[in-house]
Amino acid sequence: MSAVHRTATVVASGALALTVGLAGAPAALADRVGDDPPEQLGAELMARPYPTYSQGDRGYIVRAIQHMLIPTVDYDPGDGVFGVYTPHVTDAVRAWQEENNGVPEHAEGKVETETWNMFRDWYGEVGRHSSGHKVSAAQSMLVERGYLDPDDIDGIFGGVTEDAVISFQEDTCTEGGEECLVGDGWVGPLTFRALVTGGI
Repeated sequence: MSAVHRTATVVASGALALTVGLAGAPAALADRVGDDPPEQLGAELMARPYPTYSQGDRGYIVRAIQHMLIPTVDYDPGDGVFGVYTPHVTDAVRAWQEENNGVPEHAEGKVETETWNMFRDWYGEVGRHSSGHKVSAAQSMLVERGYLDPDDIDGIFGGVTEDAVISFQEDTCTEGGEECLVGDGWVGPLTFRALVTGGI
């Protein structure tokens, strides 16, 4: 057998083994801006309603909202970002809504579905070596979901944050487990929605 034929046989055998090995694994689905959303997983994530946040609410999702407001409407959190939906946050949300063609009157100053969609469109994607308030927002949501510790919120997308995102993505699967987000460590459109809504 010639060296070329032996090489071709080894490559073909490796490809076959890889195909057989992956046949039983759930489909891993990329989550990057511009990707077509996977049908079943995308549908299940889109079926989960965004939560509504308003004055008086507290927690790490509120902290994520505050981080997203800082670069969008020059929101000044004063003494810091503590995850409390104060009247000042309400005013900043209202300003963000007005800059983005408004929302229904009943939703003014609240972060509800339309406002989350505006944040989602603005957010884009973040991954390794990103930094800033978008990263702090993702880190805050990862704390809320139990994938990071509060001390890890530093606005720097390093290895700890990347590992947390990958773990969250690999745990975000359809009900039957046929489709999962690919663990690529990037917070794109589907990972963002899953972090806000709590997965599937």
